[in-house]
Amino acid sequence: KLEEENHQQSLSLMVSAKMSALGEMAGNIAHEINSPLAVIRLNAEILQQMIEKEPFLKQRASLMTENLIKMVDKISQIISSMLNFARSTDSDAFVRVKVSRLLEDVLIICQEQLKQKGIRLQMDVANDLEMDCRPSEISQVILNLMKNAMDAVEPLPEKWIQIRARKDQGRIFIEVTDSGNGITQ
Repeated sequence: KLEEENHQQSLSLMVSAKMSALGEMAGNIAHEINSPLAVIRLNAEILQQMIEKEPFLKQRASLMTENLIKMVDKISQIISSMLNFARSTDSDAFVRVKVSRLLEDVLIICQEQLKQKGIRLQMDVANDLEMDCRPSEISQVILNLMKNAMDAVEPLPEKWIQIRARKDQGRIFIEVTDSGNGITQ
């Protein structure tokens, strides 16, 4: 009974931490989504004006629709990352994922914050590195490390965060290092 209560409390804390992190980043994510939406709207308005005029510039319209598709794909990727991050993982099985893809999903969520705070991000991850895990649980840990690193370097003149992933003796190591002062003993 006590073990079940501890498990439920642990799950509740994990969900609460996820929601808190998402809440903090909601403004940044909204900015990430609003930028491509503005591009989509502008291109759609220009296309509408082009359709109403003669002659119709087919090549220019084609380039604009390619841009529209890229922006929609970007929004879709942001939303997908958010949903993967927010959902419950208790019953998820371990799956094989590319570490680089896992990190990209996390970085989509905090990319705007890095930009706003002037933090340089360095990545050292082999594209073919894979691991078996529950992706949303690893994403949660990496996002928490990124948030801590951003908080640590924000007041500093030199602001950088480095993410490295490597395989050593059959194990995958993901390291998040920053230009901060570190943690006291």
